[in-house]
Amino acid sequence: MKSISTFLFSIISLTLLGQSIPNPGFENWTSNTWNYTPDGWMTENSQLWEPVDRDFDAYEGDYAMRVTSQPTTGIGEYASASALFEIDYIPSNLSFYVKTLCEFGAVQVTIYFYEQEAIVAYYEWFTSETIEDWTQITIEMDGIDPIITDAEIVVTAQVGDLVAGDAIISVDAMEFDAVTSTFDPNISDLSIYPNPTVDHFTIDGDHQLESVRIYNTLGVLVMESSINELNRRMDVSELPNGTYIVSAEDREGNRYVEKLIVSK
Repeated sequence: MKSISTFLFSIISLTLLGQSIPNPGFENWTSNTWNYTPDGWMTENSQLWEPVDRDFDAYEGDYAMRVTSQPTTGIGEYASASALFEIDYIPSNLSFYVKTLCEFGAVQVTIYFYEQEAIVAYYEWFTSETIEDWTQITIEMDGIDPIITDAEIVVTAQVGDLVAGDAIISVDAMEFDAVTSTFDPNISDLSIYPNPTVDHFTIDGDHQLESVRIYNTLGVLVMESSINELNRRMDVSELPNGTYIVSAEDREGNRYVEKLIVSK
């Protein structure tokens, strides 16, 4: 697998990437008659068992998600909540805020990346320490370039069977940071017009460009085309309104980027 570096956009903030995580602020909950479960997350909450509930002392907003270890039919105590969602890239990191209570127990946050059903990569954060105040945690992602179809975030709390104890983790404000990509762009004088545009734009300048890719603010490739000196006009009439990144490559493999706004 190729090594990759962070796709740095100095011209646009990519904090919108947090939208990829289902219910990342844990504000939305659905009642199943007996209790509430966070929207977009899988839990084992039932009439008799509620390992996942709302923490009203949230880092931001009204709620956080709290996972509390519970006695199991096996050994020790365990509880988890997970969110599975589609994604086609590996972010540079996953950040979130946590509070924990660990008395002979431990808590963990793990993110798995899949190609269909096969795990391609995973990253995790683990602690057996109590964290009384909301603390930001960042899980750094290594630079790899596989094919990604889905990701799953799993939050767990567990206690072993040797000593009785407690394990509780509250999680809030999850988000991804910057997009990873397979190139380092040259933030250069790529000129596109009109910008904003309704249905097309033209690339100006002296660069001997060969290809153009357009990404949305989630880092997802939405359009790709070849280009030459005689035809530098791109049709974007099928793109919805929004902000995009135009990335153009020349014959030597250098890349140049510019922000594009589509407004109809």
